Amino acid sequence: MIPSPLRIALPAFKSNERRNYTRWLENIQPGIQWVTLLPGAHVSVELARCHGLLLPGGRDVHPRHYGSAEHAGFCHLEEERDEIEFRAIETALGLNLPVLGICRGLQVVNVALGGSLIVDLPRAGIPGHGKTGDGDRFHTVNIVADSLLPERSTMEQVNSTHHQAVNRPAPALRVTAGAPDGVVEAMEWMETSGNGFLLLVQWHPERLDPRASLAFLPGRLFIDAATAFQRGSFAVLR
Repeated sequence: MIPSPLRIALPAFKSNERRNYTRWLENIQPGIQWVTLLPGAHVSVELARCHGLLLPGGRDVHPRHYGSAEHAGFCHLEEERDEIEFRAIETALGLNLPVLGICRGLQVVNVALGGSLIVDLPRAGIPGHGKTGDGDRFHTVNIVADSLLPERSTMEQVNSTHHQAVNRPAPALRVTAGAPDGVVEAMEWMETSGNGFLLLVQWHPERLDPRASLAFLPGRLFIDAATAFQRGSFAVLR
């Protein structure tokens, strides 16, 4: 019998970088079937036939969702996508569907679960995370010992292309990696018991050298969790 393909959902978004994400995961697991969550779609119906949810990078979450609507002028908004993703997060977590969030994906999950964001890092006195004239910025990260990711400090660099970051972590989440200046770089469940796989990273693994562990491992862990979910196994991988 030919095994059925992994079905991974991702939201429709206004970006020419979709192929970066799909190619990155397909290099780890060929033959993925992509399910695009469109505006107005029955998200719960779509996700019920999927094995994982990928929340990629993109524009800013509207700050009204975390009590800072007055700062919307500092944001590049995509409100239709907010609507799709908040519904997708609620549904996916209710199904214990494996979830991987990247950049905006980390931020929207944090907000959906009750956290808040720094609306603009430079205005908060934290420069050095936005794009440069040559592209991404690079810096090291500090990863805690009991993270899903391997513990590293200054051994490997990640990339930054964002002007927002986590301010107040959601109560259900814990910070598992940070930049040298304190910016949150990764989050996971505070309590893993009863919860499905969840990994949120602020960097862009799909644009890093694929040989680097912090490029490969977020995707590998997510694919492994989605494969376990497809087989009816429910476990948080550590």
